[in-house]
Amino acid sequence: MKKLIGVFWILEFVSALLIVSGIVTADFAYIFLFFLAFGIWKLSDLEALELYILSIPIFVALPSSSLSDSMSVWRIALLVFILKIFLKRFDIWAIISKKDLDLAGRKQKLFDGFKIFIGEIRSSNYYGIALPVALFGIVSLFSLLFAQSVGAGIKKLIFLGSIFLLFGIVRFAVRSKDDAMRIMKSIFVSAVFILLVGYGQFAATFFVNLSDFWGIWDNYVINAFYGQKMMTLLSYSNTWFSYYDPKGEIPPTLRMFSVMPDSHSFSMLMILFAPLALFYFYSCIKKSDKAKYVLIFALMILAIFFSGSRGAWVGWLGAVIASLYFYFREKLPEKLRIFKAENIAEHRKIYKMVLISVMSFIVLFPVSNFVLSSNQDSQLIREGKMAGQERFALLKRTWSISDMDETSNKGRMEIWRDSAISIMKHPITGIGMGNFPLALSEKISTSKMGASAHNIYLDVAVETGIFGVMIFLYLLRKICEKLFHLSQKFKEEKFRLLALSFLVYFIWICAYGFFDVVILNDKVLMFIVLILAVLYKVEDLEITNNL
Repeated sequence: MKKLIGVFWILEFVSALLIVSGIVTADFAYIFLFFLAFGIWKLSDLEALELYILSIPIFVALPSSSLSDSMSVWRIALLVFILKIFLKRFDIWAIISKKDLDLAGRKQKLFDGFKIFIGEIRSSNYYGIALPVALFGIVSLFSLLFAQSVGAGIKKLIFLGSIFLLFGIVRFAVRSKDDAMRIMKSIFVSAVFILLVGYGQFAATFFVNLSDFWGIWDNYVINAFYGQKMMTLLSYSNTWFSYYDPKGEIPPTLRMFSVMPDSHSFSMLMILFAPLALFYFYSCIKKSDKAKYVLIFALMILAIFFSGSRGAWVGWLGAVIASLYFYFREKLPEKLRIFKAENIAEHRKIYKMVLISVMSFIVLFPVSNFVLSSNQDSQLIREGKMAGQERFALLKRTWSISDMDETSNKGRMEIWRDSAISIMKHPITGIGMGNFPLALSEKISTSKMGASAHNIYLDVAVETGIFGVMIFLYLLRKICEKLFHLSQKFKEEKFRLLALSFLVYFIWICAYGFFDVVILNDKVLMFIVLILAVLYKVEDLEITNNL
């Protein structure tokens, strides 16, 4: 059956390639959806989940319709997957086929199954994350009572809720640690695919004029993956390039973004995937394999630089503080030890490895600066100009973070001010889930153009009020506590490393959240939920099977 996964994926990939190349029209996305949905239904639950994860980087957009202008195939495919799991979990076919049950009896049977399911959740290790998620959903629904656009809020809630259901799919599909490793491998393969596409497009800019690259990528790749309206938007406004010279004498550089619509969500994915490279580095025995994973990890860190996302660079300080804290935790006063731990000295090796991985960000800075300067030189040579005009492009962009007169910084400060004003006007109810653009006196439709608070915490507070953001922060705290707990309690050291490294890099993501909201990008959120779900499931297996 493993071969079938490859067959379905190749059929999807060829379909996506045909759409991207323009050989077929956007309607061919329905063929892609058919292959994906049929694969999910035909394969076992575990194999279907593997196929879904491997397909995340190549999800295409369905043609515009009355329902949506750019609905991705993942939404319908996930609905099919959830339906399949639902029918199995509650044994729907058996309930329907029982001739001795009347309608009331069938309802009671289904209700009893649901009660058992809720009881399982309440008594399991999932309750700690399920409760704040449920509370956040309730507060979000409450905020819609005061929203100008209820429809926008409902769409956003369905979007968030459907992705979170991946948690349940992982719980149902994974039955052993071997299954968990298969899911981890699928996530890592998708990560490497996204990474390679990013470096492929970056390499192309050494040979192709940036304006030509812009047109080709937008008209073909973006059109296929995100739809015609996104293509139109990005044809005149995007975050694909870093500019260093207002006079235009020094060319910009590409901000790597791979299959994502923007460089910010790509950089967050690289932060998210880096712990997986550490996990596989620690797991393998051969030196050649270890060298391979070190290279992949280094390429991921370099990709964060090449994304040009300054929020990611500043957010790195959160990971530094966290990794230093864990490494020196036993030497700190008792009052400063936030997370409870036992025998922390036994895990020093893991703490050291995570700290070294975080500090490699600084070590790779000169490498990234050299590559970006070389990229600029190649553009200057193509234009018949003298190379070597700018050797500190990356350093200049780094220093621009502190320049309050810089256009991007100034715009972000104005948005933060408007967000704060909106929170003061609507502190309890917010302005409604999915209604953030109204805080900037813009139309709801501008949310698709990137209208946000450029700060996930302000964004949540504006839409759902003070209680909403408090629950959101509580959810993040519970995730961090759970990850630290797992880093101490997992039986296998490789899983303890994964839990701790994911915790430190998750703190990096949370710090990044002060400057952007791309944690809510569909692919980013899916991978976060998937990795967390696997870790929770491994703990569940160790508890129930006493492994």
